[in-house]
Amino acid sequence: MDLAIAMLETETVTTNYTYGKIDFSRHRHNEVKGDGKNGDSTNFGIFKQNWMIPRTPASEFRGQNVGGVDNGGVLNSYLSKDIKARHDGEKHYGFDVWCAGHRNGASGQDNPNTEDINSQ
Repeated sequence: MDLAIAMLETETVTTNYTYGKIDFSRHRHNEVKGDGKNGDSTNFGIFKQNWMIPRTPASEFRGQNVGGVDNGGVLNSYLSKDIKARHDGEKHYGFDVWCAGHRNGASGQDNPNTEDINSQ
């Protein structure tokens, strides 16, 4: 399932995509990139999970708020942490709600049975 999700997100199954509005010039993961979003919408890793998903259930980020978004950069540099965060998210939310949150953020988690999610 991990590979299938990653393949849907990027053609190269890498994290080489445009980064958001975070200044990583002084950050330990300054080589990471994202997709031009910011805050909870900022995507990380090969699964392009938005920051809201891993910061809630993932052991690496649990309890962090939206202000800790730059900590998600580690998911672009360490595949094992990226996979662990995705698995923690799916375990916490269940696959359907994880997919809905991945697709539509908090509104997707609140209403996971939209037509676009159910048709996937």
